[in-house]
Amino acid sequence: PTELEEAAALKPTTAILWVGSNDVLFSLLFGTDPTDVRTFYTFHSLATTTLAHASKNLVVANIPDVTLTAYLTSVPKLADILNLPLPTVYAVFGLHPGDMVTPYAFTAIQAMGSSLKHLPNSDSQGRPIVIRAARLWQIRATVVAYNIAIAIEAAANGATLVDIYSLINDLAAHGAVVGGRTLTTDFMGGLFSLDGVHPTNT
Repeated sequence: PTELEEAAALKPTTAILWVGSNDVLFSLLFGTDPTDVRTFYTFHSLATTTLAHASKNLVVANIPDVTLTAYLTSVPKLADILNLPLPTVYAVFGLHPGDMVTPYAFTAIQAMGSSLKHLPNSDSQGRPIVIRAARLWQIRATVVAYNIAIAIEAAANGATLVDIYSLINDLAAHGAVVGGRTLTTDFMGGLFSLDGVHPTNT
């Protein structure tokens, strides 16, 4: 049996369904294309309908904007980290407004020493180094399309919808004050773990 079949067989009082982030996240991690929206809708609809019929209460969460995770660094933040003027970082590394870099960019820059040059889009193992603005736009648009599908299915099946998308957007814009400390979605900001992807216990 599949995981979905196993879950449905339990006949739970409450079921929580939160799937789909990796369908877009893998574009950042491995350079693959996001799952086709129609394919996503088909499988998410199956999961939603199955769990709605199997449980008394279904809670469904939508997909966050994965480009807001700490895994990516904007060019202005990169300039701050390197203590270089922003125009220099754009010019030297071949970056453009809206581009972002992955953690592998720091390894590549360190290997350059004092001979700074354009960053490649990926390393020798195919791992993305630079995520271009157009690719980021595609990923964000796909997340929005996924979330429309999730909202439609949640409404059709009487499920409670948890808006993770808006929550992460708000945390990225404003942070969260906890115990007098402002936590952020930046790397080491307290909300994402050291892999830059998964939320911390906080």
